[in-house]
Amino acid sequence: MTKGRILLIGRSDCLGEKGVQAGIWTAGVHGLAASTVIMNLTARDEGRNFDETELPGTFIVRQAEAILESQKIDVVKVGRLSSEEQIEATAQILDDSRLAGCPVLITPAFFRANDEPALGVRAIAHWKRRLAHRARMVVVTEREADALGGFQAEGREELPHVAETLATLGSETVLLSAQDPGGDGGLDIFLDAEGVLYQREFPVMREGEAGLDTPNFSTAMACQLALGHESREAARRARDFIVSEQNESAALTDFARIHGG
Repeated sequence: MTKGRILLIGRSDCLGEKGVQAGIWTAGVHGLAASTVIMNLTARDEGRNFDETELPGTFIVRQAEAILESQKIDVVKVGRLSSEEQIEATAQILDDSRLAGCPVLITPAFFRANDEPALGVRAIAHWKRRLAHRARMVVVTEREADALGGFQAEGREELPHVAETLATLGSETVLLSAQDPGGDGGLDIFLDAEGVLYQREFPVMREGEAGLDTPNFSTAMACQLALGHESREAARRARDFIVSEQNESAALTDFARIHGG
């Protein structure tokens, strides 16, 4: 018996390792059913995308309409978008009255695995105008934060200010997942709806492992929101999930309050 349903909005991956396929696996582990709105179809080998087809905005919206006509959605997770048309289609989906009160988690994923930009400057500006304020939680890496706010932290002490800058875009809560400038691990900076900042360290054993760009991290947080946890607890449980998946011996401390509120 499932505990709820997540709506995943993002790109497909024919290998089943990334995109909505990774999200479906994560939802299943958390006991949730998953419905999907596909933005892009990809055909790739282990090393690179060698073909990608962007679906038109009208068809993207039609997918969502078909889902919402028959299914109750408990949380929405929005991943990588590839154009202003897709951004606009996503905004239209999130404005549907059948999603009223449904928590929305958005991760911009502005950069592909090979570090090439997935969106241009104009499209990122459109993303900021049309999507940021619709999110209960925005989850970003340092590089995405720089693309959104034009502010790059030069040290650990500046990361909270980056999170506060991101909050001005309109989302209720922000989680900035960053490489710890003072160490070999990672650091989650969480800013809640009351303006209170928290931080939590986590291990990064090697690139892509339990780390900053693990695609399942944001989906795990969305799953925790669907299960009824408040945002900071959802972030804590999601990081525990990712780290334990990659390193069973790792032990994490809880979030520590920095300041604010």
